[in-house]
Amino acid sequence: MKFETMAIKVNQPIGCFYLAKIPACVLRELAAADVRRIVDRENQTHGGIQRSRNKDRLKDIKQYIGMGDSSFPNSIILEASSDDVTVKNISAASGEIIGSDDLCLLIFQKRKDLFKVIDGQHRLYAFDEINCEGYELVVTILLDLPIEDQAYMFSTINFKQRPVDRSLVYDLYEEATIYSPYKDAHNVAKLLNRERDSPFFERVKLLGVDPRFEDEILYKAPLTQNAVVREILKLISKNPDVDRENARLGKAIEVSDSDRDNGLIFREFYARVEDWAIYAILRNYFSAFKRHFPELWDLQGDSLIPKTVGYGALMRLLVPIYQRGAQSGDVTENYFSSVFSVAAANYQKSEVRLNFEHFDRAGSVEPKVARFLLKLCEIEV
Repeated sequence: MKFETMAIKVNQPIGCFYLAKIPACVLRELAAADVRRIVDRENQTHGGIQRSRNKDRLKDIKQYIGMGDSSFPNSIILEASSDDVTVKNISAASGEIIGSDDLCLLIFQKRKDLFKVIDGQHRLYAFDEINCEGYELVVTILLDLPIEDQAYMFSTINFKQRPVDRSLVYDLYEEATIYSPYKDAHNVAKLLNRERDSPFFERVKLLGVDPRFEDEILYKAPLTQNAVVREILKLISKNPDVDRENARLGKAIEVSDSDRDNGLIFREFYARVEDWAIYAILRNYFSAFKRHFPELWDLQGDSLIPKTVGYGALMRLLVPIYQRGAQSGDVTENYFSSVFSVAAANYQKSEVRLNFEHFDRAGSVEPKVARFLLKLCEIEV
């Protein structure tokens, strides 16, 4: 049995290859990833070039495939034997078979393991027999590529490329028209950094770097936009991608009476599109902390509080403190101040200081700091 696909022939230093499209349902049946493994037990020699499949990554991609606006415009890179393919040159204008190198018809012998996946196995294997229907994948097909070149290509693609800074990713949600948890958290982070009454005024590196105008650094900030948004996001949604998809489809945002008890203290405000309410709570909370711990809030000292670990610890602490205040209908700055006045008095009696001398950078510092602060506040969880 055979199958055909149109392709464009491309010439680069490595040689020629073909750009084409193949239905996902077809490709998943014909491609195999050559996972690196021990192929000789006695000598423990290895073969294959691919990493093992990551179940969590497959799950995330599979969820993404199910979204109505999912896409994979970048190609899956495949290798095949020239013995299994016939290449016919085609005129794009007439469809007649001629000697042009621009457009080709690739005719493959349809068999299992026809293709070896050089790059893109997680994208490919996130498809199943149901979600693959109607989905076409862009592929790059190389013929008779030696194993050492396959290995070099795989390692170069996956080792030398750098991921996009998450601060930039979150900042781009400003352009989004869909009101997702990402956009909500981004809006709040921007308010925290922009508003002069905010304790975080000019303390956030928007885009992950100190802001510049031409050659001038406008201010030095201890926190990245990614760090700030990430912690706010945790208090809005357990699955922000699903919430975004539901918003895109015009579905109502699901809110449960148990959200607050489960740590999603900001979800009700997200559902009501009340960025300002989340901002007000964070402003009240951190302003109260700043009032009672001015030396810890100071950027010039050795305190860990202005750092990412300190911010993360305080965001963990916010949940039980907010839950207690919300029960009585009071989340004002005065309420938070009453909590931190107790903490400040206990801190003066303690020999432990909130710096990296007492909280070693190695290991899980953030939860340790959060537990210490919780003890100072005398709050039962």
